[in-house]
Amino acid sequence: MRICFVIAKYLFALVLLLALGIAAFVNFAPTFGAAATGDSLARIQASDNFRDGLFHNLVATLLDTSDEENPRSISAFFSHASTKNPNTALPSQALDTALLTPGKFVWLGHSTVLFNVAGKLILTDPVFHRASPVPFIGEPFAVSHV
Repeated sequence: MRICFVIAKYLFALVLLLALGIAAFVNFAPTFGAAATGDSLARIQASDNFRDGLFHNLVATLLDTSDEENPRSISAFFSHASTKNPNTALPSQALDTALLTPGKFVWLGHSTVLFNVAGKLILTDPVFHRASPVPFIGEPFAVSHV
């Protein structure tokens, strides 16, 4: 019984230390950025999406995407595998590169964003290779290329 208590105490200490480390990293790591200043702040404040100190969608965006035919529930999430993946390759469309001026963002759908920061193009998309954070789970989606 004493061994279980000692193990639990060390496990709690480890979890607490890990949580403190993550909190410190998120709050102090330069990769998470700092408050905007100078030209960067001016560009942010000039954005059509920026008002009252926050960015706002210019187009109304619904948070609930469910409908009567596709209810969003835990059982539907796990049981309707046939409706989760596309039956054909996803279409592609050529991108107008004029949209990629510095400071502009191009939303390509779902979680894919292409943006130009200081002349460098950055593309974010977690599903380009696998649709899962776990390396051995989930197959890549089929895509067609332009």
